[in-house]
Amino acid sequence: MSIKTQKEGKAIDTDTNSFINGLVADSRQEIYFRGWTKVQDSNSVQRDEFKERIVVVASFRLFTIKADGRFGPKVNPLSLRLLRSVTVTEEEPTKVHLKFEVEGHDMRKICIDTENMSDLVTCILFAAESITFGRLQVDGGAAIVKSVPDHMLAGYLPPEPDSEDGLLAAYLAECDIAEIPQRVPVLDAMMTNFQLDVRILDLRECLSSLPEPYDKDCRAIVNCIKYSDWYHHVVAEDIAIKDGGLAALAGLFGRKTCVTKLSLENNKIRAVRPLANSLKLGLHGLTELSIAKNSIGDQGLAELCDGLKKGGSLLSVLSLQACGFTGKGFQELAVMLSKPEWRSSLRVLEVSDNKAGKVGSRAIEAWIENSKNISMALECLNCANCELDVDLFIAGLAKRPESKPQLASVNLSFNKFSKTTAGEVAALIQAGGAITSLMMQGVGLSRAGFTGILEAVVFAKHSSMYHLDFSANDLGVKGAKDCLASFQKNKTEVQQARSGFCCLVLDDNNLSVEGVMVMCQALSGTKINALKLARNAKLGMFTNTKNLGVALAGLVTDTPALTELDVQGDNIYHLKSALDPLLVALASNTSLRKLNLIRNRMPEKTALLLAEAVAKNHSLTSLACQRNYLTMPAFRAIADAVCGNPNITDFEIPMKDIKALYNDENQHTLRDTVNKLESTLIANAKASARRASVSSAAEADYKTTDYKTSQRNARRKASTLQLNTASRTLAKLASDSPANSKALKALASSLEEEEKSAIAEVVEEEEDEGEEELDG
Repeated sequence: MSIKTQKEGKAIDTDTNSFINGLVADSRQEIYFRGWTKVQDSNSVQRDEFKERIVVVASFRLFTIKADGRFGPKVNPLSLRLLRSVTVTEEEPTKVHLKFEVEGHDMRKICIDTENMSDLVTCILFAAESITFGRLQVDGGAAIVKSVPDHMLAGYLPPEPDSEDGLLAAYLAECDIAEIPQRVPVLDAMMTNFQLDVRILDLRECLSSLPEPYDKDCRAIVNCIKYSDWYHHVVAEDIAIKDGGLAALAGLFGRKTCVTKLSLENNKIRAVRPLANSLKLGLHGLTELSIAKNSIGDQGLAELCDGLKKGGSLLSVLSLQACGFTGKGFQELAVMLSKPEWRSSLRVLEVSDNKAGKVGSRAIEAWIENSKNISMALECLNCANCELDVDLFIAGLAKRPESKPQLASVNLSFNKFSKTTAGEVAALIQAGGAITSLMMQGVGLSRAGFTGILEAVVFAKHSSMYHLDFSANDLGVKGAKDCLASFQKNKTEVQQARSGFCCLVLDDNNLSVEGVMVMCQALSGTKINALKLARNAKLGMFTNTKNLGVALAGLVTDTPALTELDVQGDNIYHLKSALDPLLVALASNTSLRKLNLIRNRMPEKTALLLAEAVAKNHSLTSLACQRNYLTMPAFRAIADAVCGNPNITDFEIPMKDIKALYNDENQHTLRDTVNKLESTLIANAKASARRASVSSAAEADYKTTDYKTSQRNARRKASTLQLNTASRTLAKLASDSPANSKALKALASSLEEEEKSAIAEVVEEEEDEGEEELDG
């Protein structure tokens, strides 16, 4: 709707017009109406009298201006977002009665007398609807009362802003109410989200460049998004919104809202009562809540649990990491989680870095034991570093029958194990429980406990793939040798085991070069998918680096199930040229997908071998090699290899290395190379997404096709697969046998031609069958 500036009665002089234009310029408003009127204001000293005033209706304000004041124009602004009613009667068709909400829910009444009533009313309604997403709604959901004769609204079309325009307009109006400047970072963040179709509002991105406190900014943002259906996730992490900011955010959940996830990690929050009071209303749709790293203590946790219980709120994810509560808080939490509705809703619980002690441990054990005959939705429990009595916890898990689903992922890191704990964990795994991910970093695990748990995986009753994290347990070379001895002793069982290691993490275990080699030998040929050996091999003056590299290469070559290898180093533990044999093997490897070589101080020769391997290996999708003191030739070679590899989608550009190389001579080359890398990675990611989409569509299409079509696809697939396999086998034989390579390559080439003709025959058969179906 196009609304022109309205004038009535005597003209507004040039100076006053300039003044009015300046009023709205800073706040980016449009003027819909301006003209001389008579105004009666309930806030005026002479409240019953009509005063001659200029009325201006802008995008989100209504101004009454005394133009002939002794000290220049006197302005009285009112926010249209606070408009509560618009009334015009047939008896007084030249008067419009407006009500605005002010502090304490009192009403300020304005009566405007003008001959241009139809123009004024339509302008007011248009502006008010524009900043409330086309819905005349206010806090609490009550509609604005609108009582206007139909003939005054003849031809009026209400605004129809899309959610993006509406959200931006509402934010500008809320800044006006909060009496803060319109924040460019907030507007930029919202517009970026619209362009990329991102439904996550990151308050750190919006507010980090602004001065504290953030209370008013949070209130302005909350009041503009709580009626919107755009944002589903609000993140406020590491921004220090403090208690005032949380009180503002709590207003988001006092009504029905589309926001289902709220992350408040590390915000210096102490008081959660405002949020708890909003949750008590039970009107929100929140399913995931994180208040991690805020010292709310036992009292805060009790208030939060009370709010969740009384509001009937059921979360699927609850993170309370490092919230400063003790065993008393664990007791309060266990009482809430024991409710049947919580057992069936909560999937992830994070309580690490708190102080459970004996009291909290008993509360957790009782909660698990009391649920032993009930199916629980809980899949992931993180109890790391919370002074947990692990024996009590494992005892509670052991009492659950196999027929009832239970935890799949448990983090017990940095809770000290007793002499019997590892045996209890091993028994739990071997009994065939549901746990498939177990993190035990820094628990003081003995070598016997380490091998016992690994053996339990091998002898487990049920077929599963396990994620086991034994980092920081100082297992040393003896722990590696014990593992090798155990695997050699149970060689048959290891090879035939129904279970395997999805991921085995042995970071920071002081294995030494010998220990890493021993672990490679022990795990070679197993079903392991991912192996992490970061910061274990310290090269000495007399270390035989070649043997270490050969061991890593042998592991990669002889373990086709291995898709991820992490040998990250640091200032002390780094592999240098020991990586050479591994990188040579990588060039012809077809199974590895992720490789981490960070901080290994690779010499230029090793870095060039990496570049050569990346250029040849098109199965690798993720590569990390930053902080390796790369030379300029090495960096360019690696960058060219990555740019020439269409499958690499995850490659962190080594900015630390680039910074060390940067000078006047190299700056243009480095900039061009980085730009090329970025564009290549974006293109690869898009291509990968398209392939995944096509694959999913093909799978869906296959499922919906009739029997004949599926048979045709199977015939074509079988024909192609057989010929492809034969061709690849001959090509490999040709590379292994130089003497016969010419004949073998010729045969492989003929097979490729045969493959093409076979596919053509299958296609021809399909076309003939299609014609028969049409004839039929």
